[in-house]
Amino acid sequence: VCIVEYLSVSETQRLLRELKKNKVRASHIIVNQLVVDSALSKDELVELEGLAEVGSLMLNQELLSKTVHACRLTTARKGIQEKYLGQLKAFPETKDILEGICEVPLLAEEVTGSEALRRFANHMVRNPPSEAESASTSANSGPTRLYDEELEKKAVGDADGDGNAW
Repeated sequence: VCIVEYLSVSETQRLLRELKKNKVRASHIIVNQLVVDSALSKDELVELEGLAEVGSLMLNQELLSKTVHACRLTTARKGIQEKYLGQLKAFPETKDILEGICEVPLLAEEVTGSEALRRFANHMVRNPPSEAESASTSANSGPTRLYDEELEKKAVGDADGDGNAW
C-alpha cells in the first residue's frame, strides 16, 4: 500500500527490490488516496479563477475564495499524483504486476464499519458487481460508488438538524 508521493513511491520501489531479491513475489500494489477525474483540469481551474476575479459569479466572495483555493489544491495534487503514478508504473520492479496496481480514490470519510468496507472492497477488483447484482447479493450492501450516494443521503436526511441522517 502506498500513496503517490515521492517518498512513498521510492520506498515502494525499494521494497519491491528487496522482495524480489528474497524471492518473494508481490502480486499487487494498492495506491491509496488518489485525487480522481472529478478534480478540475488546469484549463477548468483557469476558467474558474477568471470568473472569480471579474466577480461574474454572484456568490459570497469569502466562500468563492475558499472554493478557488480548494480547487487549486486538488488540481495541483492531481498533477503531482499523475507524475508519481506514472513513475511507479514505469519501474522495472512493477513490470510484472501492472495488472495488480489498484488505484483507490481519495475518500470523503474514513472506511469504518462492514458496509463501508464492503463498498471499499469494490476498488480492489477489476469488475465490481453492478448495483443490481449488489442488491441481489445483499439488500443492505449499497451501491458500488463509494460514499457519493451516502453523503447525498446524509445531506438530505440531516435537514432536520438532528445529525442522524444514517
